Amino acid sequence: TTTMSTAVVRALRAVGATRVGLATAYTEALNEALIGFLTECGFAVGPVRGLAITGLDEARRTGGDALRRLVEDVAAADASLDAVLLSCGGFATLDILPELERRLRLPVISSVPAGLWDVVRLAGGHG
Repeated sequence: TTTMSTAVVRALRAVGATRVGLATAYTEALNEALIGFLTECGFAVGPVRGLAITGLDEARRTGGDALRRLVEDVAAADASLDAVLLSCGGFATLDILPELERRLRLPVISSVPAGLWDVVRLAGGHG
């Protein structure tokens, strides 16, 4: 079995990330908890930007343009980042990730794709 949190950590490690910026849907309190979790997992956490979303429906309605700006803001705040974590299971990110990674020249790990990747790998696939 796996969890989305475990999957995100595995994905960050798979891309060689050690210093991570956070682009999240979360409030300040949830961001602090995420920082603590990632720090315990051995990552250094750089800039954090959260949208202070408190409901899944609002996260699902957050469009690609807003998510792009959020990730770009985090990446621009610290040139030493190894990756950006776009964190929220409600964000629809598959369509924007390739473009962001090309433009930023930085891995962008997103919750749901990381979770799916991890499940495929656990089932014996290459992900």
